[in-house]
Amino acid sequence: MNKKAQSGLVGLVTTLVVVGILVIIGVLVYNKVSGSIDQTEFTAEANTTVSNVTSTFFDSIDLTTVALIVLAASVIIGILLTAFARGRN
Repeated sequence: MNKKAQSGLVGLVTTLVVVGILVIIGVLVYNKVSGSIDQTEFTAEANTTVSNVTSTFFDSIDLTTVALIVLAASVIIGILLTAFARGRN
């Protein structure tokens, strides 16, 4: 494996690890902050809004994991295409 492919793999692994950790930290912070807000005086509309925001946040976290898989696949495909292109020359 050439140096460019190795640096691509190192960058991919680093990115996946960092983004994965950031997602976990984001979920923990969101849970701590949302749990510490006193909602006893909220109206029904405010409670609905909080519920919608929470649902949307966790749906976006699911999409983040899909984005990480797509990122990993695209880098791997790029490395393979580069390796095969060099083999033809």
